[in-house]
Amino acid sequence: TPTDITLSASSVAENQSVGTAVGTLGTVDPDAGNTFTYSLVSGTGSTDNTSFTISGSTLQTAAIFNFEAKSSYSIRLRTTDQGGLWFEKTFIIGVLNVAEVVPTITGISTDTGSSASDGITSDPTLLINGTSEPGMTITIYRGGVLAGTTSANGSGNWIFDYTGTSLGDGSYNFTATASDTLGHTTAASAPYAVTIDGTAPALPTASINDGAAQRSMVRKLTLSFGEKVVLGTGAVTVTNSDGSAVADTTLLVSNPTGDQRNYVLSFSGTGVVGGSLPDGIYDLSVAAAGVQDLAGNGLVGSFSQRFHRLYGDYDGNKTVNNADYFWFKQTFNKSLGETGFLDLFDYDGNGTVNNGDYFQFKKRVGVIYTY
Repeated sequence: TPTDITLSASSVAENQSVGTAVGTLGTVDPDAGNTFTYSLVSGTGSTDNTSFTISGSTLQTAAIFNFEAKSSYSIRLRTTDQGGLWFEKTFIIGVLNVAEVVPTITGISTDTGSSASDGITSDPTLLINGTSEPGMTITIYRGGVLAGTTSANGSGNWIFDYTGTSLGDGSYNFTATASDTLGHTTAASAPYAVTIDGTAPALPTASINDGAAQRSMVRKLTLSFGEKVVLGTGAVTVTNSDGSAVADTTLLVSNPTGDQRNYVLSFSGTGVVGGSLPDGIYDLSVAAAGVQDLAGNGLVGSFSQRFHRLYGDYDGNKTVNNADYFWFKQTFNKSLGETGFLDLFDYDGNGTVNNGDYFQFKKRVGVIYTY
């Protein structure tokens, strides 16, 4: 009498064609020399019998399996000897997940950049994060060269610990492949770009009126950084030289080109006439704590530059004198668009240098600033 049924293998890879062999059936029987036939029978555990067939002593698939849809099947088998004696047993047939889906690198830790997913960091030792099908072996490459392997968990998430390698400042591309236990390997993932930047940004340079010498009107200041930076609220200030706020004046900070390198400062408020700061001596300051590059490195040291605005000071020498009056005369009674019009003498910004501007000029003749 048969006492047990054996099956040489109880799992099969997904996506295999109908008729794929699962394993070979055998029977345990104390009577030597007996022969056996095998069949799928109804009863406890026979839920998925229709997904399999038997050819001789080989259990075969009768369907194409998809691990993501169903990962195990229950069948009930009977072995019958030549005398009609039989034994039944339930088997669970597992479906093996085959590497089908190309993995994705989703980010790094710690990403210190302005975005948590921009791949920019000041940390040279990385944890690389990603997703794939569950249970896959993930192989990581840096610039096409093997970096190491890790495993995806039951949810398909994985982390590759690359902290044992300290990367120098620069740009790197990482890719990943996924492999299953049967030796199938996917194509490589899309490259994930990582920028390592552990160097603090240099102090900026400042330009007043786009580098023009004149200080008759100060409508625009430009701060230029050697790399892309993010300015925090209040990082840039323009104050009177004694540290007090400029009355009735608001500082506007913009980055008109979007390059994050050249920031333009302009002014608004009732204290601003013709778009310019009022007459005075000023300090342009950049606070170290308010500036970071895209990797999160802070500015080392603070920046400050003193400058002045004195209406009528054509040559920027801190006084209004006959040399300035020479140029004022050249533009007097000229309007915007006319040859010889100098808007630096258009005190009220009305597009014409006229008696109103001359009145303001005369008041300042002989004024000298020192700093």
